[in-house]
Amino acid sequence: MNKLSTHIFYGLITGIVVGLLSMFFILSNININPSISIVVSVAAIFIGIFLSSKKYVATTGNLKGKDIFINGFKTSAVITLMVVAIGYLTLTLFPKIKNDTISNWEKDNIAYITKDSVERMDSILKIQNNPTLIASLTDSVAKKTSDYKKQIAKDKITFNDKFNVFFLGQNILSATVLGLVASLVSIFIIQRNNK
Repeated sequence: MNKLSTHIFYGLITGIVVGLLSMFFILSNININPSISIVVSVAAIFIGIFLSSKKYVATTGNLKGKDIFINGFKTSAVITLMVVAIGYLTLTLFPKIKNDTISNWEKDNIAYITKDSVERMDSILKIQNNPTLIASLTDSVAKKTSDYKKQIAKDKITFNDKFNVFFLGQNILSATVLGLVASLVSIFIIQRNNK
């Protein structure tokens, strides 16, 4: 493998692995605890970029930090493209993912509002001596709860309309940032081990 294809080879393999693992976690409902899929994806991206950088150094003998970083970043770009392509394919083939995500988002927000309203009502009921104040505060909490629910309904429409952009944008941002960090870590490890 020559130095020009190192980032492509490792980027494609890593991107496919990360994309398929993410799809597996989402479709198998393991995504209920997203930290599992995040840890696995982060580890796979770090390993892929490190192996690419290590192979680049072994092939070229070049230990310059700048060149190792460039190779790692190119690998990151290929990984990002693959993750986005597989993410888009997943959303296209399984539209239920979008509906479930939006439904869970709405439930979480309504649960938060309900908890907040209950806490406010509890604090109001502790003010036992002033019925006028209690009535006023109760009306205020009810209005705020109603306003929040209306805002959630509006946000749900926006979230639904822009879901693919949010989903794919999050994939692009996270894979790129992880790629940058993994490239920097690879420089440190490779240069340290080759002294």
